[in-house]
Amino acid sequence: MKIAASVFLLSCCIKVSAQDPSPGYKAAVKLYNISTLQVVRHGAYFGTNNTPSYDLEVMHGAPAVQWQGRQRHFHEAELTRLLVNRSYQTYDVSTPGGGWERSGTRNVTHIALRYEYIVTFGKKESRKLVPSLGLGLAPSFFRQSFEPGSVTLFNTSTTHLGLDGQVIPRLNYHLNSRIYLDLNIPVSAIRLGTTTSTNRNPVIPARQQKISNVDLSLAPSHYSVRFGVGFRL
Repeated sequence: MKIAASVFLLSCCIKVSAQDPSPGYKAAVKLYNISTLQVVRHGAYFGTNNTPSYDLEVMHGAPAVQWQGRQRHFHEAELTRLLVNRSYQTYDVSTPGGGWERSGTRNVTHIALRYEYIVTFGKKESRKLVPSLGLGLAPSFFRQSFEPGSVTLFNTSTTHLGLDGQVIPRLNYHLNSRIYLDLNIPVSAIRLGTTTSTNRNPVIPARQQKISNVDLSLAPSHYSVRFGVGFRL
């Protein structure tokens, strides 16, 4: 009986050990491709009545790093976008012959980050398919300015600061002990933003050349899908 009881206890310990929730790695690096559809508001001086347009981006790369916390869940930080003072020549002034000529230069800076706390379910090391749920904060800075090339046009700019609160369902598939795939869908639950637009047209009264507004929205029109390849360290 003692031998049978010992065998039973040993088998129970082995089973509990096999179900240890530790995923088996402490950190990983990852490269995402992000596909995004979002509503873009260009500011009071970049569109009529701040009319929105729709921006679809199918491929955009973003690096991330992930590490395990004390509670055996994970943290992740991502550099979503880094564009600093990128200049574009604009050709939106029509000529008498029906063509277009350069009207000036647009300068764009766009920096976006994301921090995420990830709760992992079904963490047995032997599992290849692992679901999880992330809670994320995504701060962003966007500035677009226009420097005219014609005396009939004026300097304009739009600056936006934003913070998104996200809920992110995830599904990881582990190809081997080092490499895994990560499919997740960030859902923006709440967005807080402030936008400032300026227009240096001297015809406009000085106090009206700068317009600022603060916006708080629930479930904003921002849709994205991320597919990543991770490498365990």
